[in-house]
Amino acid sequence: MNKYYFRPNSSRCGRIIADSVIGLLIFSLLASVVAAATPDSKNVSKSEMSFVYNGKNYSALLYKPESNSTSVAQPLVIVASGVGDRLSRFIRATGFARLAGRHGFVVAYAQIDQHEDWYNWLNSSSGSVNQGAGFFRTIISGVSKEANIAAQNIYLTGFSAGGALVLGAMCDMANEVAAFGVVSASLPSITQMQCPIKRAVPAIIFASRDDPVFPWNGGLISFLLTEKTAFNVLSISDTVDLWRTNNRCNARPLLEAFDNVDPSDGTTVTRLMYDFGCRNSSHVLLYAITGGGHSWPGSIIKLRSFEGTISQDIQASDAMWEFFSKYSLEQ
Repeated sequence: MNKYYFRPNSSRCGRIIADSVIGLLIFSLLASVVAAATPDSKNVSKSEMSFVYNGKNYSALLYKPESNSTSVAQPLVIVASGVGDRLSRFIRATGFARLAGRHGFVVAYAQIDQHEDWYNWLNSSSGSVNQGAGFFRTIISGVSKEANIAAQNIYLTGFSAGGALVLGAMCDMANEVAAFGVVSASLPSITQMQCPIKRAVPAIIFASRDDPVFPWNGGLISFLLTEKTAFNVLSISDTVDLWRTNNRCNARPLLEAFDNVDPSDGTTVTRLMYDFGCRNSSHVLLYAITGGGHSWPGSIIKLRSFEGTISQDIQASDAMWEFFSKYSLEQ
């Protein structure tokens, strides 16, 4: 970023010019921040979709590119928020609506207001019906009635509890989802016992070593907005290893340290890429963040007061879509 210096000048004219230039710089900076956080409304249309699952009413916000028509099927990205996230804020923080307009895919933002559902679905006992998979299938069915969706290009992603729900759902949806990604989440330990993955599935995961909610080394988590007791999740390493092993990728990853784009945020990012020997080139990527919190990397909006530092060294949504766009069920 360029630095601008102004020489002190006793003349009123000099001060006016300096103040004007500074004002212009501040205005330009604010304009760029707003543009980055706001969906491109010229390229996407927004609508609300209501549906019923297990006898309860839910809704999702749907963003469709203006190019979506009955003749051209487009990819679908389903994004699941965490417990208690305000959906409008979550949409601005992640920016998938903006990316949908730019790259030509449909995005559905899902939120479960009933906190009991998150807990019960994530902490279901071994052998029970995969409630998360059923929930996402219901969304896919509903979106397919509202937009022209390419069935071979459906992707799931989620944050926090929404990410854990995606991880659990993928145990049962490998033949229906082309690739998936999660942010600040790991797999509930109990789900590992009932995870009969049926094919190699590309996966991209963003996790912080300093996450205060989903611990890097696994263990107990609790829902801060409920009175439910905590339950166990796998470590990030074990979560990644589950998919790496299933995809038959080599155990030694390629490591890449990212540029420290914003030294002031106190974070660094290392990518671990498992891309050798994988079935159907179904790679597994882990973006390991040091110094970050329970947050969406690259966001300029905090979702919660306790989430900690947001790394600006990687844009999670952009990286995720770049990864998704390489994969299709036809492969």
